[in-house]
This record gives sequence, structure tokens and C-alpha cells, in this order.
Amino acid sequence: MNGWHGLTKGFFDASSAAAAKYVGYHINHGKDQAADYVRVGQLYDIFARRDLVMKKLSRDPDARTLIQNELARTGTIEQLLSSGMPPEIAWMDHLNDSSYSQTNVPIKLNIKDQGGGIGKVVVKINGVEQAAPSVRGAYGIGKVDPNDGLFLLDFEVSLPDGDNTVSVAVYNENGTIVSQSLSRTIHVDDPMKNLPDLYALIIGISKYHEYGLQLSYAASDARDIAKTLTLRAKPLFKTIHIQTLIDKQAQVPAIKTAFHQMGKR
Repeated sequence: MNGWHGLTKGFFDASSAAAAKYVGYHINHGKDQAADYVRVGQLYDIFARRDLVMKKLSRDPDARTLIQNELARTGTIEQLLSSGMPPEIAWMDHLNDSSYSQTNVPIKLNIKDQGGGIGKVVVKINGVEQAAPSVRGAYGIGKVDPNDGLFLLDFEVSLPDGDNTVSVAVYNENGTIVSQSLSRTIHVDDPMKNLPDLYALIIGISKYHEYGLQLSYAASDARDIAKTLTLRAKPLFKTIHIQTLIDKQAQVPAIKTAFHQMGKR
């Protein structure tokens, strides 16, 4: 293992990703029960404090007071671990394919309450956390078996074309300990990737300089056509580029500029 880990007396830590996999806390439940194990990474939000570790290692005279103040604010490691274990999560493999011919991909997992309840769901796509409400009902979490604390997590993600890494983790109800993260690679063959682009310059002039050339509907028709194209052309084109020039906007220099700019796209 190539990694490093630093730990203060108050259990604030700093570690490399490689080392964090091998450092954690055993929670004993007596001789007749199996112990629980929590990796330091599962407490990252609270105890990952490189600044405090560095102050301690550098023998900063304020380190002890700072650590004690933080422990008073966050709670000790014993207090956090006693808040309850995070849920266990598992892919529902028979409902999760690895390849899709659409960008909206369904994700289904089983969640088992381990005594700490079920809190925020964290979803990352290619390492980037997605905007996600903490209200569990918004993610379609429904009970499967009320007797054993088993829940179903059902939601969709929007993925770009190609290979994508989707990872999911779930906090306990207090938001203090997060579950082990589950990841899987999903390939998307975007049906839109080979579609053409649409470019449209729509000009409508109702008010001409010559009095006898005044029109009633040209400008409004141009706006309506642009709006209709924007709405109706989506299934047929990958991207839609529409520009309108109405009445005084439709001068010859402006029209030439618009054509030139579209030609460069």
C-alpha cells in the first residue's frame, strides 16, 4: 500500500485515499455478536481535518485547545459512532443494465437500515456530486419489507454519451456516518449524437419605410415560426440554433452579420 495517515488524539484525521481504506474503528457488541467496522472515510465530513492534524504535528501551542473546541462542537468519535450505523446498500442487479441506448438511465438499489436510520442520498456522476434533496421521499425510497428495515431506492440519472461512472452512498438519519459508496460503469449510446444540427435565421418585417408595404403579420409570424421550430424540432436535431430579426433589426448589415456568425458555427 502506498499511502499515509495522520490521526490526532481527538480522532481528527488526514489521510491519502489509499490509506483511508485500511484505517477505521471497530465497534464491539459483546462476545456473542459480530463487531461493526466504520472506515475513517465514512466520517470524512466531520473528522477529516488536515488543518488540525498539521497544527498538532507542528506542535502548535493552540492545537490542543482547537481540537477540544471542535470535539465539543461535533461530538467525540464515541458519540458519533453511537448515533447508529449507516445503512447497507446493494445494487438490484437484475434491474440495472450496464449499457443503454438512452441518456435517462434508471438506478435501483436496496437499502437496509442498520439501526441508524436512513438519511441523505449522495449521487455522483463521473466524480461530480449531483444536486440532490435530502428528503428521502424525493428519491423514491419506498419500504419493501417493514419487518426487516429493507427499502428500495429508485431514481433516474441523465448521462452523456460514452462510459460513465455512477456512485451512490447513503447517510444515517443523523447525517454523521455515510455508507460505503457503490460504483458502477454505465455505457450510454446517445441516439441524438448522430443527428444533424438545425440553423435557422428567421426574418419578419411588418413595418417598411414605404407606407404601401406595411404588413400585418410578418413580424408576429416570424416569432411564431421560431417558437414552433424550437419546440417541434427537438426530436429531429441534436442542437437547434435559431435567430430572429424583426422589423428594424432586419437591416442589411445585421442580416449579413447573422449569416456570417451562423456560418462559423
